[in-house]
Amino acid sequence: MLKKSAFTLAEVLMVIGIIGAVSMLTVTNARKGTDTAEKITQLRKTHEILESVVQQAVMEDGQIKNWQYMLTDTKTANAYQSEYVLKHIFNRLKLNKNCETSSGCWASDITGTSLYTTINTNGAKPNSDTASVKGILSNDASVSFYLSKAPTALTADQQTQFGYTGGDIIGYITIDVNGTAKGNTKWGDDVFLFLWTIDDGIVPIGNNVALNGANSCPNKLDICSAWAFYKGNEDYFKTCANDTKKGLAWNDVSKASCK
Repeated sequence: MLKKSAFTLAEVLMVIGIIGAVSMLTVTNARKGTDTAEKITQLRKTHEILESVVQQAVMEDGQIKNWQYMLTDTKTANAYQSEYVLKHIFNRLKLNKNCETSSGCWASDITGTSLYTTINTNGAKPNSDTASVKGILSNDASVSFYLSKAPTALTADQQTQFGYTGGDIIGYITIDVNGTAKGNTKWGDDVFLFLWTIDDGIVPIGNNVALNGANSCPNKLDICSAWAFYKGNEDYFKTCANDTKKGLAWNDVSKASCK
């Protein structure tokens, strides 16, 4: 007569443990994917809000290059920026909060390596930077405007590094898609950098910039803004991003994400 075999208690517990670990890993990865998708959706929605209000301002105030720059000899650069953004942009936005050049609209300083800070030394400190105009939009995203005193051209190096050769820019717009509520306040994760241009509206920096270079994504995370915006993922944080042969690439469909 054959004896019936059965699992021991130890074997059953081991199997349960393995199933639990796999389930936890699956749920964690799924949650990360969902979080990233939400950030990308919020990023694009925030861009849409800002782009729409710029277009409205152009329709009502005329072409940007003809807008009156209000800086006078008796006004500081901070006052100029505040008045300029308030007049043409913030007055047309539905803001949850308008901080102008004061603190309170950003959760904290920005972390992560950045190329932008070589241009604007306070570029990673939007909450405390008094040279930037800040606000919280109706979708709870934080925005920060840092403007030039007049439209200016990027240098040849900046054009290469930022991936934009279209013409003069008005300044830089930094977006924290999570606002002050949550998130890491980290370049490329929930914080992204845009150029406000004369001819092409609001453009994420880093378009078609070669990955893995010293001054490009993922080594400089602010340059990853275009990748997140156009490719719809943050896979530059993954291991494959540093693989020059099998990693991410702008013009190769098979390298649009880590698979």
